[in-house]
Amino acid sequence: MGRRKRKRLERTDELRWEQLELLCIWEEQREYERIRPLVLFGEPVPERSAETGVSERTLYRRIAGFEEVGMESLFGSKPAKRRVLPPSVRRLIVDLKAEHPALNLNGSPPDPILGPMTNVVEMDAILARDERGNPTEPDWPEADVVVGNPPFLGGRRIRGILGNDYFDALKNVYEGGIAGSPDLVCYFFERARRLIEEGRLTRAGLIATQAIRNPANRGVLENIKRSGDIFIRTPASFR
Repeated sequence: MGRRKRKRLERTDELRWEQLELLCIWEEQREYERIRPLVLFGEPVPERSAETGVSERTLYRRIAGFEEVGMESLFGSKPAKRRVLPPSVRRLIVDLKAEHPALNLNGSPPDPILGPMTNVVEMDAILARDERGNPTEPDWPEADVVVGNPPFLGGRRIRGILGNDYFDALKNVYEGGIAGSPDLVCYFFERARRLIEEGRLTRAGLIATQAIRNPANRGVLENIKRSGDIFIRTPASFR
């Protein structure tokens, strides 16, 4: 059903627009007062336009909105502020588009998006086999810094989970650097320490649990302190 039109009333004496506008606190009040004589009393739009300084087109649009939804039409949403990226970010986007044309809106991304990842290797990071099948330390990809989250496995569970052959091979390869039955993460720490000592790495950032402080694991930490240093970061240090 269509909206029923309001009955036109006769206008009584009232304040001039210049006086009335001064009494309005909110912009929505001003919007209503601009069209009130038009929707209630049917006054000519050109006259109201000349009186208020608002274009006839705008007044017609305001009247149409008021006739459709009533007072709600006076509360229009404010235009969203345009977000401006920092110059450094805009420069980076421009450089990325120049280096990778597929990122432009006019192009379509390649499939797959990433090319061959020659610097990512799927391998055992703490144990390898030479040509004769003998256990040895694996060669890590060339890098200046290594950051990682080694898998955790308690020292007493390594033999049962990874097998006798694997456990014995680890003990043989890291003899002299790791004694006893430390947690599996210690072999990653020791491998990184040796590469730093050889000058093939400059830094290593590895994550470990608080168990790294246990007596069975302290030998690895002592090795690191002898050949370098340890910088510890805990969740509390980031607060």
